[in-house]
Amino acid sequence: MTASVTLRPAAQLDLADAIEWYESKSPGLSFDFRLALDASLSLIARFPDSGSPIVHGLRRALLRRFPHAIYYRNPGSVIDVVAILHFSRSPRAWQARDL
Repeated sequence: MTASVTLRPAAQLDLADAIEWYESKSPGLSFDFRLALDASLSLIARFPDSGSPIVHGLRRALLRRFPHAIYYRNPGSVIDVVAILHFSRSPRAWQARDL
């Protein structure tokens, strides 16, 4: 069974920031980033426990080719994406968010 994936508003902002940054570096690079993100989200939807456990039911999945991590929870049939963060950002950034 494939779970549905939802991005919290903060994760949507993370995504928008990343897309804007990659597009400013090289036109079309944001498309490649989005493909990598979609592949990771699809894998998470099929195999929710595939991400590394972090704390309190939170898991982390890494993107291929891009230095980003997806922080998510799987409280049932829905994957709840809390953050999409670049490796250079403190992993504590998701801790300040409402979980």
